[in-house]
Amino acid sequence: MSNKKNSERPPHGPAPSQPEQPPAPKFTFVEPRNGIYNIYANHVGLNWTAYDVRIKFGTLIRVTAEGEYIVEEPVAVNMSWPEAKVLLNILKDTIDRFEKLNGEISSPKIP
Repeated sequence: MSNKKNSERPPHGPAPSQPEQPPAPKFTFVEPRNGIYNIYANHVGLNWTAYDVRIKFGTLIRVTAEGEYIVEEPVAVNMSWPEAKVLLNILKDTIDRFEKLNGEISSPKIP
């Protein structure tokens, strides 16, 4: 019986070869001449067609005495369905990581 360890080959044979992955695309982000338009939104609306999705971002301005919510919608973003799915995945991943660090996000109660 030999105490010699067999370190010359892996115990299950050679690792299978992996197909080469194409290089990741390189993106260059250019800020518009007047800067990036930045808004705060606490209201989101959505419309869609068979071809695209339109997300409207707004800010609650006031609530009337009659209980009507007045929302100013200064910007809308239109995107294709595939890009909307990319946005969904980015938001889900970001929210999952935030909640892992800070606990579950709950919706605030409106008085």
